Parts: sequence; C-alpha cells; structure tokens
Amino acid sequence: MMFYMMFYSSLIITVLSVSSSCAADNTSSLRGNSIDDNNEQQRPHKSNRHLFEFSGDCTDEDYATTPYYVSSSIGNNWDSANGWGLSPNKPFKTIQHAINNKDICQTVYVMEGTYRNTYYGQSYNHNNKVVNLNGVSNLKLLADPDATTKPILQFDGPGGIFGGSASSPISNIEIAGLEIVGPNESITYEDAMANRLIKRTYYTGRGIAIWAGKSA
Repeated sequence: MMFYMMFYSSLIITVLSVSSSCAADNTSSLRGNSIDDNNEQQRPHKSNRHLFEFSGDCTDEDYATTPYYVSSSIGNNWDSANGWGLSPNKPFKTIQHAINNKDICQTVYVMEGTYRNTYYGQSYNHNNKVVNLNGVSNLKLLADPDATTKPILQFDGPGGIFGGSASSPISNIEIAGLEIVGPNESITYEDAMANRLIKRTYYTGRGIAIWAGKSA
C-alpha cells in the first residue's frame, strides 16, 4: 500500500507506525508550531511525545474538557447522553461514531484493539474507510494513554484514514500513536501485476490520505 499525505498550514499529523508496501513499519512525524520544551503549556504523552499547538481557537483545556473513548471490544455506539463514550468503562465502539458526534474541540482516545472498515474481508473493491475525516476540524485522534499496545486500524479498501476535499477540507487535526495495517502482506507480486490496470481498492489503498485542508 502507498503511504500518502498532503499537509497544509494548520494540519498536523503525527503517525507513529504505518504498515505499507514500502516498509513493514514506517514511522512518520511531521510537526507544526511545536511548543517549546520550557513552555508550561506543553503536555507530555506516555510515548514521550508532546501535543502541539494548533492555529485554531481551541485551547488545551478545550480539548481536555470532555474526551471520548473508543473500544472495538467493549464499546457501544450509543448516545453519549447515557454516558457512552465518556469514559474507558463505557466507550464508543467505532472511531467514526466518536468523530460523527464530536464536540467543537474534541479529543478521541482510541483504546487497545483492532478497528476495521465496514465489510472487511468481503470484497476486493469497495469504498469503505476505517475513518473518514471529511469536513472535520479541531480534532485530536490519539492512542489511549493507558494502552500497552498500539491500537490497530486495519483496512482492505481505500485506506485507513481519509479526509478532505475541495468542498469539505479538514483543519487542525492531530493523529498519533496508531498503527495502520493494509493487506500488503497478502498480496503477491503476481496479484499486484494482474490488478495494476484494474485498480481495485484492495490493491491501491493508502494508510492515510489527506486530500485538502485549510487554515483555521
């Protein structure tokens, strides 16, 4: 799978591990407007990274106010009015549900587990992503700080995380601590050559593809 990103002035993506056809464990870290090490606003993360300052209107306090939690094993995509998504004990089930119900300035913590696109394993040519970020802004999509293993986003279609278009750009996004796995280990050279002109999504998917973003 190709590993492809487009970055704009207010778009920050930090991906710790992405499996692609180029390498079994690619690490990419792109940072913008990083906070100085001596700045008291800097917040350390369990992996010794730091969250970064965005150019939007949200503050660190805004992002920390009501974080969402997601678990593929124990979660439910029920209403947060009943407490779902608001704690590790009652998490949402899918990342997409958390994003679809996000607040203005939202942090989503992804707990340990494997997160797959809809109809995973049922087709070689579909348009289902694990996470669709079209039109999303002011979001931190992070591995749960208490996770002992990286959450895995596994796809067999267009990709793991997609977002942005001319009509629905994204802005102020941070993604960190997630491992993204495509079907490359199952694709032989003969399969790839046979499908190079057909371009079915199973063979052309990308770990992360950000197509359009804008300044806040």
